[in-house]
Amino acid sequence: MKTIVILPTYNEKDNIRQMVESIFRVSPSTHILVVDDSSPDHTWKIVREMQSWYPNLHLLKQSHKTGLGPAYLTGFVYAIKHRYDRIIQMDCDFSHDPSLIPLLIERSQTTELVIGSRYVSNGKVIGWNKKRYLLSWLGNLYAKTLISNQIKDWTSGYCCWHRTLLEQMGLTTNDHPNGYAFQISLKNQALCSANPSIIELPIVFKERQAGETKMSGGIINEALITVLRLRLENKKRSNRRHSRD
Repeated sequence: MKTIVILPTYNEKDNIRQMVESIFRVSPSTHILVVDDSSPDHTWKIVREMQSWYPNLHLLKQSHKTGLGPAYLTGFVYAIKHRYDRIIQMDCDFSHDPSLIPLLIERSQTTELVIGSRYVSNGKVIGWNKKRYLLSWLGNLYAKTLISNQIKDWTSGYCCWHRTLLEQMGLTTNDHPNGYAFQISLKNQALCSANPSIIELPIVFKERQAGETKMSGGIINEALITVLRLRLENKKRSNRRHSRD
């Protein structure tokens, strides 16, 4: 079984070297794909240097900054094309603990989508102020209420996907929103396209170790609008299904 970890990066020179080393330390046979948004701090140069030491390290350098969603979709399309069986998405800033990768892979043996969740029993967040935590918690409650309560952590970016599930979803690089709303949109497409088996593993999410957060007011507004749009689209889809029946 071939596994690849997709790391979208933008100005992550302070984290990328340690992250790559940490992943290969806990899962030596895993492959890593860095999708770099043409980082001004030359994150991609560090990756190119490391490729001479790690044959399982791959790099896709975008010609310009495209955003989180397009970067992940580019990585998913690459993983599908190269026939990886398991595709893990995670942040490069150590907010996601790389030591959990073997557990994600293990649980994926019997589950099509494994989500690292902050909002299940024993999951938690470290390093956020009360406002940031409340914003995230309410955002997930909003998504659960308007879309589905089948998933507790809609905005989690630490997931392990079966390639066959992503293939069923028919991904293209033009799908989905650009920012963090991408995580919600992607999971919604999975539920609508394939009704996959899902498990949420508790994780401890930590505020980034180095570099600057990518969170902004625009990203939050995009997520709010995306949830409303998905609610309406899902309702229309359901109505069409019932009318055919």
